[in-house]
Amino acid sequence: MHVRACEALENRGTAGRSVETGGTVQRSQRLKGRITTRGKILLKNKAVILVDDIVTSGTTMRRCVDVLSSQGAEVVTVLSLAHTPAGKPTKAGRHFSSEI
Repeated sequence: MHVRACEALENRGTAGRSVETGGTVQRSQRLKGRITTRGKILLKNKAVILVDDIVTSGTTMRRCVDVLSSQGAEVVTVLSLAHTPAGKPTKAGRHFSSEI
């Protein structure tokens, strides 16, 4: 199997980080229509593994899956390097998870 890592998505028109927006509904509205495919990347009939650095509410991950799927990609799985539960104080290194 030929595997290639690429930055297929971009976030257009939002300043700051999604985790700075309070609540899942607000994050979802903030990202609506803002996540797009980058350049001329062809995703139709491609198997995709989506990797994100951190997941708080899962909103960004869901939006990314929706965009990839709408372009004809098959999202095989999603991975996160870290999980920070929304609204809960954390200590560095405490909430690492491979689950979403």
